[in-house]
Amino acid sequence: MYNHLTVSFEKLKNSDSLTDFDIKFRGFDSTTEGKQWSYALHLVKNQGRFRTNAEDLKGYAPMLPKYRAMLPLWNEAKEAISSKQDPWLSREQIKRIIEPLSHKG
Repeated sequence: MYNHLTVSFEKLKNSDSLTDFDIKFRGFDSTTEGKQWSYALHLVKNQGRFRTNAEDLKGYAPMLPKYRAMLPLWNEAKEAISSKQDPWLSREQIKRIIEPLSHKG
């Protein structure tokens, strides 16, 4: 999901009010989301997957609820673009997907 968000953001001709920080992966809280953090670390360090640094994987707040809220929005957008020739998300789709990141809790 985040890889698609990142590439789509980079391909936008006009990012308008979106910034790099808006679409940045916020990591996992290593104390409460240790399994997810360990797995993500393995994927990045050992398998060389994803365009992120291992340091960016360590978050300081629980993020799983937000990522889980984002996932159906991303799946919906991905389905909507599957029939298009351009496989990248629009600015509006990106904003909708990342909207759960702005909610507290």
